[in-house]
Amino acid sequence: MYEFRSSDKFHLEFETFLPLKTTSIKSQSERARIDILIRYQDGDHQTCAAIELKFFKKSNHREPNNRYDVFKDLSNLELYKRNGSDICYFILATDHAHYCNQIKYSDDTRDFDFRHKSTYKEGTILSYRTPKPYGNDITLMQDYEFLWDQINDLYFLKVQV
Repeated sequence: MYEFRSSDKFHLEFETFLPLKTTSIKSQSERARIDILIRYQDGDHQTCAAIELKFFKKSNHREPNNRYDVFKDLSNLELYKRNGSDICYFILATDHAHYCNQIKYSDDTRDFDFRHKSTYKEGTILSYRTPKPYGNDITLMQDYEFLWDQINDLYFLKVQV
């Protein structure tokens, strides 16, 4: 732990709840669970960071539901940002190249696309068009560009909200 003064405070919570002013897509309530919450306080100033984490294993192939869950987490991070989190990140690791460099997704789930160099335009409605949809439509409040990194046989996506 690093501190500039002995009065500085660093607080870390895992799988904790954040109060929201609106209903979260993920939790369907005004209490949303965040994977990692970090608070740093130095005197009168406090900074809060919210981080959502995912690890998609090829052996647990939940495609395309995993792709939907990424956008659901981005939507929640946007809510956290509007409700007092200063810094918000989504971090995904996978051993399945399908998520970052698949040539094409099915027409039914093509909206949920975060392949390398793909983009999302603020306000675009994302719909799951299967006979039995996995979840409700999602609309995000900002633009995103998805850029992946690769280390050996693992792929990493980091998105700042």
